[in-house]
Amino acid sequence: MKKTIFTTLSILLVGIIISNISCEKLDIRRIIKIKTLDITEFTYNSAVLNGEFIDISDNTGEFGFCYNTTGNPGINDGAIKVQSPTKKGSFTAQLTGLDRGTKYYVKAYAMDDGKPVYAKEEKSFTTPDPSITVTAPTNTDIWPLKSTRQITWADATNSEVRIELWQKDGASPYHQIAIDPVAGNGLFNWTIPANIPTENGWRVKIINTSDESIFAFSDEFRITSASFVSMQYPDANSKWHKNSEYNIVWDDNFLLNVDILLFKNGTETLTIANNTSSDGSYPWTIPESLTPGTDYQVGVYSHTFQSVYDMSQQFEILAAKAISVTSPIATDNWQMGSTHNITWTDNIAENVRIELYKDGTFSTEIAGSIASTSPYSWTLPTGMEADNDYSIKITMVGDDDVVGDSPEFTISTVPAQPTVTTDNITDIQDNTATCGGNVTDAGSSDVTARGVCWGTSHNPTISDSKEENGTGTGTFISTLINLAENTTYYVRAYATNNEGTAYGEEKTFNFQLSVASLTTGDIVNITNNSASCTSNVTDAGNSYVAIRGVCWDTSPNPNNGHSHATDGGNGTGTYTINLTSLTASTTYYVRAYATNNVGTGYGEEKTFTTNGTVADYDGNTYQTVKIGNQWWMAENLKVTHYEGGTAIDEITDNTTWANLGDNNTDKAFCYYNNNASNEADTYGALYTWAAAMNGASSSTANPSGIQGVCPTGWHLPSDDEWKELE
Repeated sequence: MKKTIFTTLSILLVGIIISNISCEKLDIRRIIKIKTLDITEFTYNSAVLNGEFIDISDNTGEFGFCYNTTGNPGINDGAIKVQSPTKKGSFTAQLTGLDRGTKYYVKAYAMDDGKPVYAKEEKSFTTPDPSITVTAPTNTDIWPLKSTRQITWADATNSEVRIELWQKDGASPYHQIAIDPVAGNGLFNWTIPANIPTENGWRVKIINTSDESIFAFSDEFRITSASFVSMQYPDANSKWHKNSEYNIVWDDNFLLNVDILLFKNGTETLTIANNTSSDGSYPWTIPESLTPGTDYQVGVYSHTFQSVYDMSQQFEILAAKAISVTSPIATDNWQMGSTHNITWTDNIAENVRIELYKDGTFSTEIAGSIASTSPYSWTLPTGMEADNDYSIKITMVGDDDVVGDSPEFTISTVPAQPTVTTDNITDIQDNTATCGGNVTDAGSSDVTARGVCWGTSHNPTISDSKEENGTGTGTFISTLINLAENTTYYVRAYATNNEGTAYGEEKTFNFQLSVASLTTGDIVNITNNSASCTSNVTDAGNSYVAIRGVCWDTSPNPNNGHSHATDGGNGTGTYTINLTSLTASTTYYVRAYATNNVGTGYGEEKTFTTNGTVADYDGNTYQTVKIGNQWWMAENLKVTHYEGGTAIDEITDNTTWANLGDNNTDKAFCYYNNNASNEADTYGALYTWAAAMNGASSSTANPSGIQGVCPTGWHLPSDDEWKELE
């Protein structure tokens, strides 16, 4: 039979109650919303403030802006009222009288019933500081009468200015240079009048015409009427190299040509230039013929009036600029990946560039622009082409003619050890294990030895236990021997070439010996005197499994001292054992077992009951089977007598069989197709209800207690017994 369970789903409906809410109308005409906009057109003392009405009240009074220099301004700080006929949209106000270089904070406001309402936004701005700085003339300038010179200044406001000439310590201007406003572009060309006294201590004053509190004086300078020459360069700090070009610089107050002479220790040595334009600068390449020394001077003379001249300070002339590379040298062999010092000597102050050349052709830049301070540490890149034709070139930045080259030297690859990997540990048993490795790269020379080394400490080497397994690259297998029980071992593959011994990654394992682990399979193919069991050795216990089998007994925990079979082979894995010579209708306990060098291990215990037999009055024997706690006949009943010996009528006529009544008195049986010899063993005998029950009434008891046609000790099952079977 089957049993059906129905589940009822109840649905709860939830109602939503909606209540009405009444609203009160607000008087929005009493709301003021005002906004502060960005400040525009601010100068060092004024700014244009901007605001906007978003909404107004009927009671809005005055409005405008409040400001301060500390933040969060209110009308008690400073306020400017806006005069406007309308109180809507945008509005502006001009804020004046501000301090220069000061940060101000601004908020728009409006009065509502006499109370201020402020904008949420606060804006800020900083007034510029419109200071003036005079950049020419300076305290070194000498301006001749009737000459034209440039007065220059810097002014952040670019305002118009007035320019005056003041004497040293003068209380008022001596001369108005530019009485009319001059454009604030920072430059004014002034032709010096002939009537200005020639003396030191003159100053130029520049005044902002918009705000005369903004002004500045120049440095004191000299106005002269006499022709003069003033040397500026070379000076005492100058160190000029032969074969290099330098500028001779001077100042004068005439338009005549000049002669330029070189002196050594006060004696004229060389005419640098004769009757050349007096434009204040002359380029000169120092001749190779000069002797280096510290006592040179340059004199600039008026070509027409030789009494008008000036001499420079003494300066030094040095040997021609030169760089000499001292390392690497021709016998050097620098390996890729290594670090070496590039060294050189020079007589320059400029930066240098360091480059690598191969066979005279540029290869790579080592350093782009560095101070010419030897040495320079260089780590050679890997992956270069190994060769013996490399050189180093060091060049002065700014003059490619000042250069030094090393001799050709060798760059080689770094001698490399082999590359090897370590395999996993396998086949651990008794006192041995299997490992191996793979030499994936021989390195820079042939692999002369390879194998596996092991020990009880991390990072074992070939000085520990090892096995050697040939030469060259590729895979190999090693056997670890003489292992001690209950010990942790560390293992590495190794490979050796001329550069040394390299090791693979470290593997570890714990050498433990134990009995084998196994599982006992289910008992199947049960008869009254035999059964079979398939089991599995899952772990050999690191020892060779020599025997696999199954043991059984009628008591729990059987071992191989009880009934057993040992034809399960050896090693790990599954195997099947047949249990024989069993007793019918008997409960047996079964365990799989496996024996290795350590001992015998057992699987979990399983139990089963052999099938039995029963005989009827006619001597027919039937197989029986136990299902759960019940015993059932495994074959159909075919007896023709009750246990007391009373025969049961056999009916062979179909009509007679059909006329039998459904009662407790018509006791009879027949065979399927009336063929006892062929059908009885398969279908047994077919009995009427009266014959099967032998006059007994139905029973619902468990057991039923009705023997009926059954052999002694057996009975017909009740419905409750069938349900238990289900």
